[in-house]
Amino acid sequence: MGREDRYKRIGKEVSVNSDCHVQMSALLIRKGSVIAQGFNKRGYRASSLHAEIDGADMWLFRFGGYDGESTRMSKPCSKCIEAIYAAGVKRVFYYDWEGTLNVIKMNQIDSEDYYTIVRNASPCR
Repeated sequence: MGREDRYKRIGKEVSVNSDCHVQMSALLIRKGSVIAQGFNKRGYRASSLHAEIDGADMWLFRFGGYDGESTRMSKPCSKCIEAIYAAGVKRVFYYDWEGTLNVIKMNQIDSEDYYTIVRNASPCR
């Protein structure tokens, strides 16, 4: 099993803990090891992960589709990018709408590449 498959399996296991309609998970990876994991949760506001120690990568996952297993769009929004940058994360791995793995090198980010979704309802429906 390759790196991506291993992280995806762990991401799926973590995402089932979410109580949101759109279940997402995040893994912080340092030197090939998962050093932190999390999932979206209703009412959750802030967290503090000191990923800047020795640098870390973040892998973002969102699963869905008819089988609940398909990799879906998990690109972070502009507010998430700000928090990720402030935490010192070096790279963010995410999937686009086509299910292709992408990487953001945080030292090369362009704020115009990120979006903010404005909704009347919470994303945790």
